[in-house]
Amino acid sequence: MIMAEDLTALYIVLFLSAVASYGQLILAGSGACEGDSCYAGDLLIGREDKLFASSTCGLNGREPFYIVSHLENRNREIFHCDSRTPWQEGVNDLNHEIKHVVTSMDNSQKKVRWWQSENGLEQVYIQFDLEAVFHFTHLIMTFKSFRPKAMVIERSSDFGHTWKPYRYFAYDCAGSFPEVSRAPIRNISQVICESRYSAVEPSTGGEVIFRVLPPNIPIEDPYSREVQDMIKVTNIRINITELHFLGDHLFDDGDEVFNKYYYALYEMVVRGSCHCFNHASRCVPADGMEFKQQMVNGQCECIHNTEGKNCERCEPFFNDQPWRPAGLRGENNECKRCNCNDHATSCHFDEAVYRLTNGASGGVCDNCLHNTVGRNCEQCKPFFFMHPDRDIRDPNICVPCNCDPAGSENGGECASHTQGEMVAGMCLCKRYVTGQRCDTCQDGYWELNEANPEGCRECACDLLGSENNMGCDKSTGNCRCKRYVTGQNCDRCYEGYYGLSADLYGCKQCECDPGGSYNNSCNQASGQCPCRRNIGERQCGQVNSGYFYVNMDYYTYEAEYARAVGDLSLVDYYPRMRESEYIGWTGPGFMRVHEGGGIEFTVSNLPMSGNYDLILRYEPLLPGVWEDVRITINRPGDIPTQSVCGNTIPQDDLLVTTLPSGSRHVVLSNPVCLETGKTYTIRVDFTRYSSDNQDSNAQILLDSLVVMPRATIYPIFQGPDPIEQYRREQWDYYRCGEAHMSAVHSPLSDICKELMFSMSALAFDGALPCQCDPTGSLSNMCDETGGQCQCKPNVIGRTCNQCAPGTYGFGPEGCTPCDCDGTGSLNEFCNQLTGQCPCRPNTYGQQCNECQPGFWNFPNCQRCNCNGHADICDPRTGECIDCQSNTAGFECESCKRGYYGDPTRGSALPCQACLCPGGAGSGNQFAESCQLDQATQTVQCDCFSGYTGIRCDQCDNNYFGNPTEARGVCNLCSCNGNTLSSTPGNCDARSGKCLQCLYNTDGFNCEQCAPGFYGDAIQRTCRDCQCNVLGTDRSQCDLDNNCGVCDPVSGQCPCLPNVLGQQCDRCAQDHWKLASGTGCEACNCCPYGAVSSRCDEFTGQCACRSGFGGRECCDCEANFWGDPRDGCYECDCDEQGSATSQCERATGQCVCLPGVTGYRCDQCARGTTGELPRCEPCGECFDDWDLTILHLRNETYDLIARARNIKVSGVSGVYDREFSRLEGLVDYAESLIRGAPSVTETDVDNIQSELDDIRATLEEYRQQVQGLEDMQRRTRGNIARANRELDLLEREGDELQADAERLQRESYDFGTANVEGAMNSILRSQNLSRAAEGRVDDTQPTLDQSAAVRQEVEDLIGERNAALESERQGYLDRLDDVDNQLTGLEGLLAGLNEEICGSPGDSCDICGGAGCGQCGGLGCGGSVQKAEDALRRATEADQKLDQKEEEARSMLDEMMQAKDRTGEAQDLAQQAYDQALLAKQEAEQGQINIKDLINNITDFLGRSKSEPDDIRLLVNETLNTKISLSPEEIEDLAEQIEDIIATLENIDEIIAATRDDLQRVNDLKARADAAREYAEGVLDSAEDVVRALNQAEAAQNIADNAINNATEDIEDAGDSLTSIESEARDAKDKSNNLLDKIEAMKAQLEGVQLKVTDNQEKVTQAVDLAEMAEGQALDVAGRVEEMERDFNQTSDEVMAKVAEVEGAKGRADTLFLNVIAFEEKITKDYEDLQEMETTFNNNNATLHDLTAEIAALNMKMMQILMDIQTKAAYYRSCTESPTAP
Repeated sequence: MIMAEDLTALYIVLFLSAVASYGQLILAGSGACEGDSCYAGDLLIGREDKLFASSTCGLNGREPFYIVSHLENRNREIFHCDSRTPWQEGVNDLNHEIKHVVTSMDNSQKKVRWWQSENGLEQVYIQFDLEAVFHFTHLIMTFKSFRPKAMVIERSSDFGHTWKPYRYFAYDCAGSFPEVSRAPIRNISQVICESRYSAVEPSTGGEVIFRVLPPNIPIEDPYSREVQDMIKVTNIRINITELHFLGDHLFDDGDEVFNKYYYALYEMVVRGSCHCFNHASRCVPADGMEFKQQMVNGQCECIHNTEGKNCERCEPFFNDQPWRPAGLRGENNECKRCNCNDHATSCHFDEAVYRLTNGASGGVCDNCLHNTVGRNCEQCKPFFFMHPDRDIRDPNICVPCNCDPAGSENGGECASHTQGEMVAGMCLCKRYVTGQRCDTCQDGYWELNEANPEGCRECACDLLGSENNMGCDKSTGNCRCKRYVTGQNCDRCYEGYYGLSADLYGCKQCECDPGGSYNNSCNQASGQCPCRRNIGERQCGQVNSGYFYVNMDYYTYEAEYARAVGDLSLVDYYPRMRESEYIGWTGPGFMRVHEGGGIEFTVSNLPMSGNYDLILRYEPLLPGVWEDVRITINRPGDIPTQSVCGNTIPQDDLLVTTLPSGSRHVVLSNPVCLETGKTYTIRVDFTRYSSDNQDSNAQILLDSLVVMPRATIYPIFQGPDPIEQYRREQWDYYRCGEAHMSAVHSPLSDICKELMFSMSALAFDGALPCQCDPTGSLSNMCDETGGQCQCKPNVIGRTCNQCAPGTYGFGPEGCTPCDCDGTGSLNEFCNQLTGQCPCRPNTYGQQCNECQPGFWNFPNCQRCNCNGHADICDPRTGECIDCQSNTAGFECESCKRGYYGDPTRGSALPCQACLCPGGAGSGNQFAESCQLDQATQTVQCDCFSGYTGIRCDQCDNNYFGNPTEARGVCNLCSCNGNTLSSTPGNCDARSGKCLQCLYNTDGFNCEQCAPGFYGDAIQRTCRDCQCNVLGTDRSQCDLDNNCGVCDPVSGQCPCLPNVLGQQCDRCAQDHWKLASGTGCEACNCCPYGAVSSRCDEFTGQCACRSGFGGRECCDCEANFWGDPRDGCYECDCDEQGSATSQCERATGQCVCLPGVTGYRCDQCARGTTGELPRCEPCGECFDDWDLTILHLRNETYDLIARARNIKVSGVSGVYDREFSRLEGLVDYAESLIRGAPSVTETDVDNIQSELDDIRATLEEYRQQVQGLEDMQRRTRGNIARANRELDLLEREGDELQADAERLQRESYDFGTANVEGAMNSILRSQNLSRAAEGRVDDTQPTLDQSAAVRQEVEDLIGERNAALESERQGYLDRLDDVDNQLTGLEGLLAGLNEEICGSPGDSCDICGGAGCGQCGGLGCGGSVQKAEDALRRATEADQKLDQKEEEARSMLDEMMQAKDRTGEAQDLAQQAYDQALLAKQEAEQGQINIKDLINNITDFLGRSKSEPDDIRLLVNETLNTKISLSPEEIEDLAEQIEDIIATLENIDEIIAATRDDLQRVNDLKARADAAREYAEGVLDSAEDVVRALNQAEAAQNIADNAINNATEDIEDAGDSLTSIESEARDAKDKSNNLLDKIEAMKAQLEGVQLKVTDNQEKVTQAVDLAEMAEGQALDVAGRVEEMERDFNQTSDEVMAKVAEVEGAKGRADTLFLNVIAFEEKITKDYEDLQEMETTFNNNNATLHDLTAEIAALNMKMMQILMDIQTKAAYYRSCTESPTAP
């Protein structure tokens, strides 16, 4: 084995050779300090602060750690690390920061100061940052701990921005760095992974050496890019990624196990040098660095005209030659000075120039001075020339050029030097430029311009626009133009002219329209003027298609759309028919104004500000003149003085005019000033018609107000220019403004049209779109003058968007004439949307040519007589149409088929459907007719066969079904003849289930035998089963939850396992124990010990042969053991240590008391001390012993693995020390195995001492073996022979392995055996262990022989070394296997004891164990105790389930009761529904009475004059009318009385007229009391229903809780069974009966669950019925509560009114005397009667609302209510004056 000292020496040799080779390579020049090696050294020295570690122990506090080499001692010395304070000898020796690895420290402190990482942390890195670029050669690290299992060395040459790997190191490269190559390195830049520095050993002092440049690869150019990339560094980083673990962390989950795994580094050397490329004599500290001894500085002191930290570049003015490292071939490669002719201070090297000059010079001068340029500043800059009489180095060598930049080439450049005819300083003129300075254009050219590349441009006079081609001015370039032509080149027309030509004047005038174009500037080529929007043509004098220009009266405001002011009765709308082509007005008509009336117009959106004329258009109705018509202008605010209308005064806004009858319009004398963007209100008051005429009905028809702008507001008429003056004269001469003052326009002259066109274009910035209505116009085109669209027939408006008066129906065909009937309509104007004419009273139809609905016999219309069941009748015959309320007949006087009642007027019984029970078309109608019992007022249906009940809603006797369900029917009961047809109630009336099955039958249709009977139910042959109670399986239940009954057909009883017979009354052959109640068990008689396979059917005892015993005759006799076939032996158990005299029948192992062991139970057990019968536990000693055994066993595994590796690879010196440790540990383990039962701590110490001696002896052997390595080659023949012997030993080892596996299987069998056989299995295993121990003891001679062979090998000096190693390895394998098996068996015994009894069995505590005499107990967790607990819990579960089953039965009974109560609730709900239906019928009858009363009142009010008798008859009829009123109707009646009292003016007389109302009120109160009692009865019924439903719900909740509890109990039982099954696996035999019982319980539970499920279904059905009844009952209850609440409120109000009426009782007596007076005042009180009628109609509407609520049970009543509301609305308006729609 190579020691650490040897490795150090080897590393020194390698290091020196590497340094020498590198020095020879670099040093090529002379001088002591010209090579890099002069600056070489440890780069770490002086740079401790640049070294950083990502993990350091003790930074956050004191941390413990172990040292592996110290763990061999028993006491495990603990060390600590505390790096919080600096290291100071004697004060803080625990600091282990990274700076301690620098080698500049005292060697005496080398082993006491080191760097150490945190415990157990694998990912750690160390980084070294340099201040400059250095050459790095190699790295040496000396570890105090194990060397890392994996790490990588990385470099950076850009101060940490990027990193590259140098090399990977790993114990297992393929596992740690699989992507990295492991082949031998073939070039210097190859990155590989190597393993030689990553082995486990040594545990301390191991080194890692890395050389940047491998010595086996020759370096031709050390300054090549590849080499420099490898050695140039600014940062070095060592990434450590994996620790070496010894395997104990896999068995220990604690943190302490990692205290010995860390990285610790004694020393690190980073060998390198200052990097100066041989251009420095020495290195000095870099900026920011201090000088320190032995420190390799990083700043070069450069020579050879170089500079930089590493002399990596030439000085600024020494770049004439390329920079090169010095000393390669003896030359200095000094940087050469540049030649810049004294015109520059710096230069740079240009590789292209260097090549161009073939290496003569590569320097290029920078920033040449004195106006020079060029590589050597040998030329003048542009715009300078070289003075011919001055030296090249003269600062004034370059003189500026004197050239005009506009006319010279390149902006004023001259000849830089004299060459040929070109004299230095001569200007270079452009093409068309001349002069010494190039500052004059040539003839025929002008405009000297610097931007012109030719200098001047040629004169370009246009021949069409210029008078003669006389050239141009050289400065301006101007030509001589014709009269209307302009431009420098005479090439364009003046503004307002176009068309350049050869004419005399050159161009023509544009003549653009002054309004249609924006200006008079047209396109010079085409003459097109700039037109305003929607205007075209060249001169912009024509609107585009689909557009128009406005007339002067465009702002016309129709009077019919204006707002009437003042007395509104003086102004109304007056439409006019368009009967001829001449139309003298605008709009749909006029506004008729009476004297004193006024109209207000809103004027806005005026296009321009200025003066406007106001024009009134009218139609006189009287001769003469309206003398006083006043116009008032209302402005939106004050007028700013700076505005156009700033001079307006308030008097200007007050105008007066007259309206002569001979004219149709009038223009106000003075204009008004209006502004654009503002809204004005113009009021026209018709104050007085004539002072001579006092006619108060003076009228006039006002058509419209026209706001017409005066021409002077337009710009084309303004200004002093002749053209504006000419336009004004034309406007006035042709009187253009007067053409549009009248509604009938006069023809316009062309001049007026042109001027109006321009004015319109100016006002609206172009033409306006036609916007013809596509529906009312013939096309989208309109008249371009005024914009009138072409309208369809009877359509008017500029855009054709409305019907003309007297027409309607604006649509694609125009409008349709109204054609109103002259007799029935008020006028000829109809509604323009619907065409409805304004009809006279009692007329109807769109044209008022028929009676209103409900009337017939036009024009003498009379009301239809339909008994109130139809609203309309045939207008000619009077036959009622669409009779409602299920009536029929000419006057709706009879009921339809399937209905009953008396629909004639005055009857209280309307037609109603025969609900038997659902009515026709419902699918549940079981009668074609019904009868009303007049005595009881009930309806009796004529039911079909099988149905009964007054509504046929029940099945008849011996029929079943639910006729109230959708499509439900009644069917005859089907019971297969097993009932008596004469007996009622044979089946359930709903489901059809037979209820009275005879002849021992059962089933839904009595189709099977009853439970406990079998046979043919159809043939009536059902007999008793007579099943044996012991052999019958009571857990098998049928669908009806009948358990333990026989098959209803065959009579076979459900037998338990292994039970036979139809009645389950005998065991199967070879079975017994029928009385167990769980089935018969197998006899299991041993075929060799029993006479036969049969046994006693009661005791199970087999008939045994002689010498055999036990129930099954498989065992020896009592107190004997063994196989009776081979022989039986007496147990011979020690009485003091045995729990019983009967030993284990298979092995003879006695059953020991706790703490006792041994085959005979005659010695204390392992882990105890003393002698029988007092065996005491060992305590902590035993625990320490077990820990030691575990530790040694782990070490033995590791040693065996290494020994096997040696066997494959051969003996090597590096493993000798490990072999020595292995031999010692093997001997130690062997001694432990032999003396395990009684080893003490003293023995351990003695063994440790002996191991130390053996190690010393083996060290001597190692020295001898190391010296004989060279002789090993001669022993290969002997190795082959030794290998054969090794094979023999391996076969013996295989046999031991087979024994061990057999032990393992037996131990497993032991673990899976039952509780009773567990102890016997333990004793048998102990015997086998003893036998194995004996075999181990027998190996001692073999070990001695192995020692002799080993000695012989030593004597033969290595000849038998391989054989020795092979033999020893074989013995190690055998001993290891035996040790493992014994250790595993011992651990397994403890584990089995703990699993079975709850304790390891080392000390016989309360839980006991094997040999303790007891097993399990209170508080123990073994399977025995768990089995007992499981049995107890199962018993409790069985009792609990019985209890739950009883509770379920009780719940079922309660649910059945709830079902019965639900049926009762349903009956009550049905009764409530019937009563509600009767209430609805009564309300409907009341509605009929009210309706008749309304008709009478309406007829009365419609008469022109009523007689007193008629009034008295109406009052009596009203007072005697009986109305079936509900509480809400009573409230409405009270409100009606209150409203009437509040609205009547003569309240005293009215109250006097209501004397009889008191009696009516009293009657109403009595009826209200009766209704209250009835409602209370209904409420009680509803409350009963609710209570029944609540009880049903409570029963359902109880059932649900019971089901949930039972389910939870079942789940708990299932969980318990699962626990029992897992915990009692080893006690299977004892638990069989218990499991069978539990299975039976589970079956019973399933039966209970089936019953509960069935009960739940029944409950669900009951709930459904209850919910149905609840819904009906809640509906009724809600209405009853509301009725009761309203009744109470109404009753209080009625009583208050009664008190008020009592005071007026005396005055009411005179009601009949005042009837005649009431008739005379009826006209005056007409409005009051209307209010009374409205109140009455409101009450009627309230009655309708009540009817709607009751009719929610019958949706057909909705249509009737809608009809009643429609009639009420008609009654409300039938006597009022009709108005136009």
